[in-house]
Amino acid sequence: MQCDDNEVREKICSLIREVKRSIRTGVENKTFTPEEETYFYWKIDPSKFAYTSTGVVCGVREGSYVTRPSWFIVSKQAEKLALESAEYRSLFEALKCYFPAEIAPEQLLSNLIQKSILKCVSGKWSSDINEIQLVESVLKDLRGEPVKSGALVGLQGVALETAVIDLPGGTILRRPTISDLEKEMPANYAPVLSADTSIPSAILNVSCLARSPHEVQEEVEKAVAILRLFKTGSVKWLSYKLYSDTVKWHFGGTLSSGDRFTACDTFLITKDEVEPLRIFWDEVEAILPRNFFRFEDVRTDHLAIAYTRYSDAALDTGPIERRIMTAVMGLEALFLEEKQELAYRVKMRISKCLYFLQYNPLEVKDRLADAYDVRNKFAHGSILDKKTKKKLESKYGDVTTLFKTVLDYLRVSIILTMVCTVEKSVLLHLIDASLVHAESEIRLRAVIACCDKLVKHKVIP
Repeated sequence: MQCDDNEVREKICSLIREVKRSIRTGVENKTFTPEEETYFYWKIDPSKFAYTSTGVVCGVREGSYVTRPSWFIVSKQAEKLALESAEYRSLFEALKCYFPAEIAPEQLLSNLIQKSILKCVSGKWSSDINEIQLVESVLKDLRGEPVKSGALVGLQGVALETAVIDLPGGTILRRPTISDLEKEMPANYAPVLSADTSIPSAILNVSCLARSPHEVQEEVEKAVAILRLFKTGSVKWLSYKLYSDTVKWHFGGTLSSGDRFTACDTFLITKDEVEPLRIFWDEVEAILPRNFFRFEDVRTDHLAIAYTRYSDAALDTGPIERRIMTAVMGLEALFLEEKQELAYRVKMRISKCLYFLQYNPLEVKDRLADAYDVRNKFAHGSILDKKTKKKLESKYGDVTTLFKTVLDYLRVSIILTMVCTVEKSVLLHLIDASLVHAESEIRLRAVIACCDKLVKHKVIP
């Protein structure tokens, strides 16, 4: 049957108004009175809070017990009255008539009632605009349309020179504030908070249109992948809180990564890099492979393998030898098909490609040779001996510098491969031909030039 939007809209409004009336009446005649509940409140000392090029410095968070009104029992009483009301029965029958495909109208209406009650007891019905927005969200849910949703994400591995960066699609990247770090929770569940590992270095507000929490989670993974590819660093999410205008799904709560280690490396987005980041975000979001961030996409190819190796190397808290080996393996996924002369082929192909992106090809080749030496030692059960380590330190200052350089080669190579529209075998053949054939070199330069603007912000260690 053709849906009469005005009829359904009016019935939704009637149910919401009945909930509001019930709450108001119950509070006035004191049949609805909140209980007292004890919470534990983690606080930050403002005098110890500072923001540096690597993120937040705030010392140890201290806590105290506070008492807050709890409307839990009241909400259950109000929900029971709403479910027994004529307004509920009228709306329920209308949904069965106009939306027969709706699998669980009872659950949707229960969520609507709970959301209305929460807004009432929390004082969020500031105007009729809130009521209208809720009604329109219910209608969108019933039609299967996406609604405004998002996530507030705590990140590590990235720091900001500017306080706030507005990114494409309504996404916002900003510095954490004291209020982001102060937490309140029921006293019985108050955890022990670390002074370091649970402190975000940046806050990402991802905004999108979504039909389910699953879709928002994928948008979070996509945003993290874009930041991770912008510069070399250990970008990861610590936790995030979902939010949405939907009534159909239970959005809310905080998801935690469970990661107890602080990010190994944090990069700084300077003021001069804000505009390059916006350009990068806009370009890369359109071409980012879905198997970089989609949970159900199990398709694996050389690019997905390379990105996985890149992420593993960036986030690994283990020996530097293992991180270098993992980064080299990522490069091999992109630049190898053969099973012989692996190191030689990788060095020649990568140095040739990066030459067109203003890297010194001889330096690239030399650093990859050192990386392969480290990789081979670790792959065969050895770590760097004192002599080799001293040699690398005299050359780079620190072995970590070699790792960051190789990781940057992998990052740029992933971007190059994403942007290029040619198959892996075709690209490798073109690279090899460019070493001895002038016309092939011109063609390769043209293929690679399209990603130059995405990596021109690079800072080579």
